[in-house]
Amino acid sequence: MRNSKAEDQYRAKLRFWQTHIRAWKRSGLSQNEYCRRNTLRANQFCYWKKKLFSDNPNTIKFVPIAVQAQQDTEMPDHGDSGLTIFFDKISIKLNNDFNPSVLVKVAAALGGKL
Repeated sequence: MRNSKAEDQYRAKLRFWQTHIRAWKRSGLSQNEYCRRNTLRANQFCYWKKKLFSDNPNTIKFVPIAVQAQQDTEMPDHGDSGLTIFFDKISIKLNNDFNPSVLVKVAAALGGKL
């Protein structure tokens, strides 16, 4: 498990490459030319492009969600310290002993609805 500093550095790296890859797509330049103009290493660019924007259906993609605090009266009390994820008209309740692989399958199944 990463510590918070390492996690912050990893997230910064993700944002850095996401920003550059999106800018390259809009630029109309070849990858090599974009890398040259922005002093980026082409092999790193290719690695992160594949990692972040793969069309592989087995690649797990995360969808950002907004988290808002709600008053207790709006959220049902489930009597445990699990987690319930609400978005639109869908809710996913995770007990303390939930199976992470099931969550991955549910997220994949709901991918087009999120």
